[in-house]
Amino acid sequence: MAITLKQEAREYALHPEGGPYPSVLSEIRSHKDVETAYGTKDKLQLSFQTSEKLRDHVQGIDDDRPMTVSVFVNATLNDKGRLMGFITQQVATADLDALMLNGKDVDIESLLLGTQWLLVVEHNESKGRIYANVTNAMKGPETQKICVWEDEAGF
Repeated sequence: MAITLKQEAREYALHPEGGPYPSVLSEIRSHKDVETAYGTKDKLQLSFQTSEKLRDHVQGIDDDRPMTVSVFVNATLNDKGRLMGFITQQVATADLDALMLNGKDVDIESLLLGTQWLLVVEHNESKGRIYANVTNAMKGPETQKICVWEDEAGF
């Protein structure tokens, strides 16, 4: 029996521009062998849930689900990489130096999941579609305590 699939264009609610939006890093996904302008790379998708509510931006939603915005980074711990910029804002230098000793594997999820952020979002167009991109990410204040929204739909 043949397994057939149809490619579907899935629509997502576009996060509004501006900020800084209080947010929490809610999920990290690994994407292997992504074709980029610089060759094939392994990427990580950092997904943030912000203080903006879907109900305020999407007709027909009346619950408290947060809006999400993602950042794609190379899956590398290079000092100049964007991922390291996120890590160094959340992990003390001495702790990070200890983690990086002797080429040990570093558990990115344990370092970053649940961390608090302030994000600045900008809209950009590419190939006829508009995307919400994080242009600035700063560690959130100590008083910020946004919890991750989890539901069975998984967004």
